[in-house]
Amino acid sequence: MNHAHPNLRVVDPQRPDRWEEIVGLSRQMLEAARAGRWERVTEVARLRRSRVEAFFEEPVADHEAEWVSNGIRGVLELDRELLTLVQAGREQSSAAIVRFDRGRRARTAYGHCAGAPAVPL
Repeated sequence: MNHAHPNLRVVDPQRPDRWEEIVGLSRQMLEAARAGRWERVTEVARLRRSRVEAFFEEPVADHEAEWVSNGIRGVLELDRELLTLVQAGREQSSAAIVRFDRGRRARTAYGHCAGAPAVPL
């Protein structure tokens, strides 16, 4: 992958590749969120967190600062969109729970009014 950063002096030649993996994981999280696959988002988020921690165990060298900084901005942009989707998903889940509870209460009330036992779910 050094071909993507031809003018960089890299002490660890795999470091740009490791960063690109983090960006790729961020994209996977966003794609999973767009598809409503929240368990996958959580799974990939755990993996990304471990990769980020490992990446920053080694301080960013002066010659890496620009591309790492740009990469961080890119990940933050992806995360902003992800957060918007997470909040929308949370609101949809909350609304579904409210509708479910109302339906349950309505069935219980109907059962009491009709003299029949409430229908358990």
